[in-house]
Amino acid sequence: SNAYSFGMVIWEMVTGEAAYSAYSPVQAAVGIAACGLRPEIPKDCPQILKSLMTKCWNNIPPKRPQFSDILSILLGQTTTATTITGKHIFNFCGTSSVDTS
Repeated sequence: SNAYSFGMVIWEMVTGEAAYSAYSPVQAAVGIAACGLRPEIPKDCPQILKSLMTKCWNNIPPKRPQFSDILSILLGQTTTATTITGKHIFNFCGTSSVDTS
């Protein structure tokens, strides 16, 4: 699902890691589909992003948010929106930032 994939993109952005890198593609696919495997969300990740990832990864695809809902959630968070659209690309769950100027 697109929402699931979007949740994975958020996770990769906030952690700076590739998801499921410790697994082969087959192991990851089976783990996700058959066992509900999801990457661990860092404890210091902002609650809004934790919540959004969790919703996007819902085991029942029809219960995942629509992109209009995702957009409303993100636009409702001025701090998050400012950080994403501002001068810096910010690693939400870490301490690093990259100046893009």
